[in-house]
Amino acid sequence: MASNEVMSIDVFDYDLPKDLIAKYPPKKRGFSRLMVVDLKRNLIEHKRYLNIVDYLTKGDVVVLNNTRVIKARLLATVANSTKSVEVLLLNPIPEGKYDSLTWEVMIGNARYLKHANIINFGKGYKATITNKLSFKTFMAQFNASPLEIAKHLGKIPIPKYIKREDEPIDYVRYQTVFNKVPGSVAAPTASLNLTTAMLEEFAKKGVRVAYVTLYVGWGTFATINTKDITRFKIHSEYVIVPQETVNIVNKAVDKGQRVVAFGTTVVRTLEGVATKFGKLKPYKGLIGIYIYPGYKFKIVNTMVTNFHPPKSSTLVLTSAFVGIEKTRQVYKIAVAKKYKFLSYGDSMLILR
Repeated sequence: MASNEVMSIDVFDYDLPKDLIAKYPPKKRGFSRLMVVDLKRNLIEHKRYLNIVDYLTKGDVVVLNNTRVIKARLLATVANSTKSVEVLLLNPIPEGKYDSLTWEVMIGNARYLKHANIINFGKGYKATITNKLSFKTFMAQFNASPLEIAKHLGKIPIPKYIKREDEPIDYVRYQTVFNKVPGSVAAPTASLNLTTAMLEEFAKKGVRVAYVTLYVGWGTFATINTKDITRFKIHSEYVIVPQETVNIVNKAVDKGQRVVAFGTTVVRTLEGVATKFGKLKPYKGLIGIYIYPGYKFKIVNTMVTNFHPPKSSTLVLTSAFVGIEKTRQVYKIAVAKKYKFLSYGDSMLILR
């Protein structure tokens, strides 16, 4: 990327009508809309999500993020007061140690909180503020596993832009059908519409499925806050890439077969680890890769992704994969044809 203009965050802005932000998932998994963007043939098709199966062939490798969203939103009261607060679990301290009793948390209505304040969640569960990290973020020491507290008392942290309280449907549909590893506060949304029947169809066609884990954090919703996108500091995320996945993916790469990443979380995991080591290797730890136009993809050559918010790092990543001008064109079409956007919205299949 040579010019300063294309590095400006304004390049990644667009008008998103509020009525196109999906407030609920489709009635049935697999029946959301799918825009197929074939870059080789310069072709755009309009299908259903379940039609992804039709575009996969024997030898392709599908990579999925098997994380599970926890009920990370907790309502509480400050001890010895009448103040109510809302606590969002962010990350265990140290990161990756999900059995830790010390967590970084975000607390709403927190201006009066200070060191040593005790927060009561009910049923004997509580936490003590041990450090203030920023205006709304704190370090807290819990008297029991935060994951257990969340399981019993928490609410699903659906994104704020949905502008409603969580409902019973979210406890099922804000999870993938293959979720396994608890710890995320946001869903890997590109695979929310995958069904077990689709996974079975993949297997019948000779498509291999491999799994990684990326604990999706609140940073995934952050808007880029710098004029020059290259100066933005991306958040780090804890990932797990097992040996089995490494073997499957590297074999596909060596043979020139397609590696189909379902979602930007999978892209960041595979590309982040490959960038760190020069190739994909087994890994557990933090990855803070920031992918923007000009990045050369090492692993992923096909991607399924949702339609992302303006000025977001996920939209910038998509632009790196598709191309800036093509992404603009695709998003204009999506708005004109009233595709649904963001977490519960429709998806794109991008073929390179």
